Amino acid sequence: MTVSPENQQLEQLLLAALEALTHGDVRPWPAMFTENGVQEFPYAPAGYPKKVAGQKAIAAYLADYPEKFELYRINQPTFYHSPGVLVAEFSVEGKAVQTGNPYNQQYISVIEHREGRITRYVDYWNPQVAAAALGGDEAFYSFGNKTK
Repeated sequence: MTVSPENQQLEQLLLAALEALTHGDVRPWPAMFTENGVQEFPYAPAGYPKKVAGQKAIAAYLADYPEKFELYRINQPTFYHSPGVLVAEFSVEGKAVQTGNPYNQQYISVIEHREGRITRYVDYWNPQVAAAALGGDEAFYSFGNKTK
């Protein structure tokens, strides 16, 4: 299957944003989105945001990520393409900064896009892995939940 130039561009943006996370730089992540882009978390537990809407809100959501997680490695994603949608399957290896516990997470991301920018990013990941790395549910709920 031939990959369109737009999908190739989106792959490169995602790879660059993931690589930046291994250096503690979250800025490329929200930059991939349209101004009104949305990031969704279908497996988010009760009390945790299931949706973050808008590029500025996504940036605010991720602002303290480097204080919580240190990523060592992003394993090469496998990409699946269809018109207007990119699916990325990948895993990360790292640790929670405060506990030193391993953070080895698997992701499946369904990414809707238009003109090389993300309009909707559905992030399928296991919140139990994050909670264990951070030291339990209480620490987990303080991350990413700006309402508590």
